[in-house]
Amino acid sequence: MENHLYAGKSATAVGRAVRRLQSQGFISSATHHAILQLIGARPDAQGWLLFLRATFALIGTLAMVCGVMFFFAWNWAALPRMVKFALVEGAIVALAIVVWWRWAQLSGRLALVAIGILIGVLFAVYGQIYQTGAESWTLFRAWAMALFALACFARLTALWFLCYLVANIAFVLWLGGWQDFPFLQNFSLIYQLALVVALIAWFTATRRTDWLFRIMAFWTLVTLTIATASALFDDRSLSGAVSALLWLALLIGGWRLFYHHQRDLFSLTCGLFSISSLLVAGAMRLFIGIDIILTLVVALVVLALCAVQASSWIMKWRAEEPQSPAEERHEQQNLWLRLQQQSLLTAQQISQLQQERDDELPWYVRAALVISGWFAGLLAFALLVLACFLYGLFDRFDAGTFLLMALVCGIPGGLLLRKSGLAQQQIGLSWAIACTLSVCTAVALWTDERSWISGQMWLMFVPALALLFLLFRNNFYRFLNSAALIFFLIGGLTWYTSSLPVVATAVVTVGIILAGIDDRYSWRFRPVLSGMSCGLLLLCFYGSVPLDGLALIEEFAPRDSDFSTLNEGIAAGLLIAALILGRREGMPGAWQLLLIATVLAAMSLFAPGIALTWLLLLLARYQNSKVLMLTAAVLMGLYTLDWYYFLGISLLDKALMLFAAGALLIAISVLAHRRLQEGEDA
Repeated sequence: MENHLYAGKSATAVGRAVRRLQSQGFISSATHHAILQLIGARPDAQGWLLFLRATFALIGTLAMVCGVMFFFAWNWAALPRMVKFALVEGAIVALAIVVWWRWAQLSGRLALVAIGILIGVLFAVYGQIYQTGAESWTLFRAWAMALFALACFARLTALWFLCYLVANIAFVLWLGGWQDFPFLQNFSLIYQLALVVALIAWFTATRRTDWLFRIMAFWTLVTLTIATASALFDDRSLSGAVSALLWLALLIGGWRLFYHHQRDLFSLTCGLFSISSLLVAGAMRLFIGIDIILTLVVALVVLALCAVQASSWIMKWRAEEPQSPAEERHEQQNLWLRLQQQSLLTAQQISQLQQERDDELPWYVRAALVISGWFAGLLAFALLVLACFLYGLFDRFDAGTFLLMALVCGIPGGLLLRKSGLAQQQIGLSWAIACTLSVCTAVALWTDERSWISGQMWLMFVPALALLFLLFRNNFYRFLNSAALIFFLIGGLTWYTSSLPVVATAVVTVGIILAGIDDRYSWRFRPVLSGMSCGLLLLCFYGSVPLDGLALIEEFAPRDSDFSTLNEGIAAGLLIAALILGRREGMPGAWQLLLIATVLAAMSLFAPGIALTWLLLLLARYQNSKVLMLTAAVLMGLYTLDWYYFLGISLLDKALMLFAAGALLIAISVLAHRRLQEGEDA
């Protein structure tokens, strides 16, 4: 299934190298497109069938399972208890037949995962019918035990991951819930010991550092880091000392495994980020009893030094990374040879590209640096606010003071972001974020209370964010800025009119699609395109989740307007983009594009966030981006959970819609499979 969703490391490396030629103007967009299709980085007709067969089968199965879960969460008191059991158990038996029939195929593995999820639904139905007063953690304990037995039988990594996830939930609920995680001493110690034991047991049993092992190691490191940092502020915590020892042992073991035996930049980056977090927490612990401003200054200095040193080590380790395995180098050589044979690239161009080194940092390195930059920006903003209070600049508490703060932050931020050094860029990003927070605070103070309540302030943020977008030349900053700009622009329009939000949303959707599939713009404006997509998704979440229990969000972002126009705008944008693409010369499958757009448009009328994540998923395969694909998958899961609480549709309607959508997706997957078989037979 991996090859159907992602072209592989070799094709990705070759495609990234060819993109440099296209960005420099040595090859045309048409040649670039032909090269990507030839190496498999961009799917052709058969590639799309393979991709749709895999994704439709996976998401269709999960949609049907979610439909079953939504159905039993509905108020179904009139349904006889034996019918309830028969429905769940009948589904499990039907899936078991699929497993027996298609054991070695994708459908069999998906059926096994569905069985594992439905076992939990069966236990929940039993607990609802026979009320015994048992605590909720016993449900997850029984579910985890059943998943463990099923995973031992099937030896499927996805089932092991599901078992690990459910066992974690059971453990946390048994120890008191998530309210004090991970600051409660006994909870922290017992839970972390369990995590370390599970990590050691999995590595001992498999001797592999696969994706599940890395997820387990990452979550264990995050938990130990937070618990150890919280223990620094408790002098009498014996469990904190044990947590610190566990954290140190995990770092030493990870260093020996991922540096000496198997070089892995992802794990090393996580370790550096963990160490930096504890150093900042330790610095704050030492000075917090002396002076709060001194504490923030020291924390900022320590964070800046950690960012500089971590950046230096990461670049050094990346330069020392061993060459690709022999099999991967041989595969890349075959791809270069095919491009030369098809006269798409010359021998001189290929030789030049092979000698150049890819300077693009991996996504996880950028994510770690960005998180540290965000935290530093918040610290800098808090430091400036406290300094203004200390020196009496807040006597009037007006917008002018925050504009002065924005100027103080913006000058070093703009200068540092023009530098090419990685550490300078990160420090500049921190000052740029602090400047943005100051400007937004100034705008909020400048507007009156009536503008705040009516939503007029949302639109007042737009020109300020647009100006900062032009001033700060940093990809991640522009990603955040464009996301906030779209959020405030369309969200502000909904307060005044019902037609302008539809037009604005449609225009943004069309722009994302057309620019996202055009090689002239997709990589040059990728941060902006991703930010605009993120802004629309934030609006989808904001417009659907109930805010009754979120007093803080309701106070700062009241939601009294109608966001249903967002659905209509996304639907219109999808259809308009499909019509424009269908008229383009050389764009095959116009009717397929229109069909896909129609389905997504219909979905967006009821669940716009799910439709947008589907769009991101398709764009991810078109651009061969594993990170964007994983992001779209996570967003789809989160929006489905969010949609559960959306009060505009009853749970029964949601269940029926999910079940019908899942059945349709599986049917399309079967048709794609038959089409592929017909092509092979021909």
